Amino acid sequence: MATKLKKIPAQEAETKELMMSPGVSEFGRSTVFVTCPFCGRETEAYVWSLAGSGKRCPNPECRAHLCYGVAIRDMVPAEEAKEKSRGAEALAGPSR
Repeated sequence: MATKLKKIPAQEAETKELMMSPGVSEFGRSTVFVTCPFCGRETEAYVWSLAGSGKRCPNPECRAHLCYGVAIRDMVPAEEAKEKSRGAEALAGPSR
C-alpha cells in the first residue's frame, strides 16, 4: 500500500535551510547528523532517505519534514489539522 502524500498550501508552510554534518556512525558514510532548524533537535538520517522522501523531526511537538538541504513545517497546529481532517471526512460521508 502506497503512502498518500499530503499537499500543504504554500501560505500554510514555513521553510528553513537544513544543516547537515557528517558523523562517525556504525553505518559508515551513508548517514549524516541533521539538526532541525525549527526546534534544534539533532537526529541521524540516511543520506538517501533525505534525498528521497525525507525524514520527520523526532520531536513530537515539531514533526517538521527534513529533506536534503531544506526543512518544511506545517504552520497549522497539529490538533487543528486533525480537526480539519475529521471535519472533511464527516462531510465526505462513510467510505467504502
